[in-house]
Amino acid sequence: MKMKNKLNIILWMMCALLMTQITLPVIQAEEASSSDLSESEATEEKDESEESDIYDYEAMENLDMEPLAYSEYESLEDIVYELLAKYGLDASQIGLAYTNLQTDDAYYLNEDEQFIVASMYKVPMVAMFIDLINQGYLTWDSELPYSEEYYQDGAGEITANPKQAYYRLDDLAYQAIVYSDNTASLILYYYYVNNFGSFRTGLLDFVDFYEVPEVYYYDNYGSAYMMNLSLQKIATDDTYAHVRDLMMQTSPKQLFSLFVNDMATKYGRYENMLNDSGIFYQDDEPIYSLVVMVSDDLYADMFIAELNLRVNEWTLAQTEASES
Repeated sequence: MKMKNKLNIILWMMCALLMTQITLPVIQAEEASSSDLSESEATEEKDESEESDIYDYEAMENLDMEPLAYSEYESLEDIVYELLAKYGLDASQIGLAYTNLQTDDAYYLNEDEQFIVASMYKVPMVAMFIDLINQGYLTWDSELPYSEEYYQDGAGEITANPKQAYYRLDDLAYQAIVYSDNTASLILYYYYVNNFGSFRTGLLDFVDFYEVPEVYYYDNYGSAYMMNLSLQKIATDDTYAHVRDLMMQTSPKQLFSLFVNDMATKYGRYENMLNDSGIFYQDDEPIYSLVVMVSDDLYADMFIAELNLRVNEWTLAQTEASES
């Protein structure tokens, strides 16, 4: 077995062990009595506590993740390629799109390449149903029909429990995003197709982007660029606040949310594809959106987790440097 695979397997086993535990606690600064602190000391402690809330330091320590040495890098690209080398991945295996939602700065790698997006499609799909609600076609209480052909194995209560003839739209959306319930998602998907036409075309309409190859229409394909467009729309338009709330609840904690808190995320796993997409929030403001898709490497979990950690550290360091 190649050294790359040995390293990846060891790291994945460590990550999987963490995933079996109760949600990892966030390390927070100890609280001190306000009577024992001056105003400036209280402010400093509050700032330190808020900063500590960004990262899960216990997970970082358990997996030997040191803080980013920001001054050693000239660009986000330098960080990305260092991580590719660390985890033995080739750049051709990656589709990546990053947008700083405060400055509009962006970084892309193979952003127009088509990959199987797996469960990441569920986020824009629920957003598309919100549009249908706002257009008067449905309500959150609308009941959508179930058929045996919609069943697909996986996580989630709708998949696991005895089937009903109909399910509330609100329950389907919750299960599809929070637990990535495949059956719930297919009920939504086929309801859209049967009543409103091609989902693939509807998705393009949602992101207002149509420069896609023919293969896009024949399977669950998408590009990092297109999926990032959907995140930007959801992050910046309060019409989709409910989608953001659901993404904040995704379970279990993994990939983008392994080290970074306050991430609204939706991952996707399918055969040899491993993907994640997310929006990072600070003080209820969207700071950046990120999509990464990895093909032909089922042990890319730690690459994706560390990538978001370093993107986060880089983004916040850039902001601090611009304000100083």
